[in-house]
Order: sequence, then C-alpha cells, then structure tokens
Amino acid sequence: MEMLRRMRDTRPVELVVNVPEGLVDEVEEVRQSDPEFLSDVIVYGLCRRTIFEELQKMRRIGSGSIGVY
Repeated sequence: MEMLRRMRDTRPVELVVNVPEGLVDEVEEVRQSDPEFLSDVIVYGLCRRTIFEELQKMRRIGSGSIGVY
C-alpha cells in the first residue's frame, strides 16, 4: 500500500530521449498533439523496466518468491 501511495506523489522532470530516426517525426507529432498520452507511455515503460529489473534481481539472488508491497 505504501508503494501505491508513493506512486501517486509525482513531480515533473525533463527528459531527453534518443529514438530511432525513423520515429522522430511520429514521436514529435504525438508530443504536440497529445502530450499526456506520450507521458503515460514513458511512465508505463519506466515502470515496466523497473519491475523487470527487480524480478531479475530477485531471480539472481535466488529468492524465488515475489513480495507484495
């Protein structure tokens, strides 16, 4: 429950993201037309990567169990 509370406490950050050249125009179009969607996609990707890294770390440690926060 504490983790969910912390996830709701947010603040903006500036990011510079290098994307493949073929996607630059599309990403820029989305950024201008629907910045909230682009923000949601980035947050989703960061959360997914963080969860994956945590699961990999637990696997390497050999815990075998996933804790619920």
